[in-house]
Amino acid sequence: MSARPARLGFPVKIMGQPDLKSNDARRSGSNPHLKVSLEYLDAILDYLDQHHIRMYRMSSDIAPYATHPDMPQFHSMV
Repeated sequence: MSARPARLGFPVKIMGQPDLKSNDARRSGSNPHLKVSLEYLDAILDYLDQHHIRMYRMSSDIAPYATHPDMPQFHSMV
């Protein structure tokens, strides 16, 4: 049996660089958008690549209000 290399990963919050956001957390009146969350995710993935971290759990809030039943104006962004 061969030893498998350990894999380093972490969920959502980037503790090594706290200014990296995981999703567009603006309130609905400020028109949050998936595009903003994807730009944040791109920066996070760059950070992870620089540190050779290959596992990451994305925030379930990446698409703001996309499934909120009372806010259909956000449903089409996905």
